[in-house]
Amino acid sequence: ILVENAAKNPRENATFVAALLRPLKVDHVVLVTSNIHMRRALGAFRAAGVEAIPAISRPNHSTDRIRTLLPSSDGLRESSRLARELIGFLYYRARGWVVQDRAS
Repeated sequence: ILVENAAKNPRENATFVAALLRPLKVDHVVLVTSNIHMRRALGAFRAAGVEAIPAISRPNHSTDRIRTLLPSSDGLRESSRLARELIGFLYYRARGWVVQDRAS
């Protein structure tokens, strides 16, 4: 297991991991991240030339769907995470920093 911990964003993470993998001649990696973050992270890895197999991590917050939809601190936190990820994905796509799956 190789761990990259210098990156400050998904694009840097993908770029740094690609550089780590080149000398090892690795064909595929398992990309572990949250459900909400997987689309942008996977696209960034593809753009960096890394074929990643997505593996969604188990959430470390409440999985009670009703609480995330109702006006509450949980709902506000989840809405904020979703908005940040959507804006981040659109920004990455506009810059050409993500490659989407051919089926998308």
